[in-house]
Amino acid sequence: VTFYKDFGRPIAKVFLMAFFTYQVTYWAWVKMEKEEVRGEKESRWFSMPSFLRSFF
Repeated sequence: VTFYKDFGRPIAKVFLMAFFTYQVTYWAWVKMEKEEVRGEKESRWFSMPSFLRSFF
């Protein structure tokens, strides 16, 4: 019981900061992935007319 009384708050603080850091990192990663996928789709979409013109 004295362990949690002495170290409960620091352990909770470290846990919450680690959780917050993980969430921010995950959010940034997902945002970058979405931008990359959107860029690939746009580049494919804009290259489609030139691709189709090569057949005619």
